[in-house]
Amino acid sequence: MDKLKPLQKVKRFIRQQGIDYSHITLAQFIDDNMAGVSEFDLWLCILVNQEVEQGNVCVTLDSVIDKSRALGWSDWPLTDITPSNELNQLLMDSPVVGTADNVTPLILDQQRLYLHRFYQNERFISNNLLVRAQSKASLSVEVCQQINRLFSPEAELDYQQLALINSLRYALSIISGGPGTGKTWVVARILEALIQQSS
Repeated sequence: MDKLKPLQKVKRFIRQQGIDYSHITLAQFIDDNMAGVSEFDLWLCILVNQEVEQGNVCVTLDSVIDKSRALGWSDWPLTDITPSNELNQLLMDSPVVGTADNVTPLILDQQRLYLHRFYQNERFISNNLLVRAQSKASLSVEVCQQINRLFSPEAELDYQQLALINSLRYALSIISGGPGTGKTWVVARILEALIQQSS
């Protein structure tokens, strides 16, 4: 019978599998700073940390069990759980899982689990983008004249002109398009117009 403590079991598995050492550091930090942490709690943090290493900021709850199995964690408590309500109950009971206003290692938001830092970063960026998207400015007569000089008045609709105008009117603009559609040209004209506005 395996009588190793949860942290010891987690460390042993990480070493055996050759998984990145950052997971041991994370598990050790959580075990040192939180009371009543179970093996489930540690594995859950490692699973989300593994997802971050793969370039994602979170893991969706509907993929937690499959991802744990794919990583070969056969001793992880979730491998025998299939109903989502059982997973939800485990998450609600876990000391490492909280909601948006909690200071816990993991944050559960809209069926997605984040490491706390990545959740806060995403929320900060999202809030700033929303504020910028609502900010609008008027164009000076000089800038309007400058825009008119760049484009043919006969054209019915010029998407480069529209992109230029939108970028100058709104604090947030996204310019997209395939190769050769004039994205770099538009950005250069935006910079010229911004310099004109500030002088």
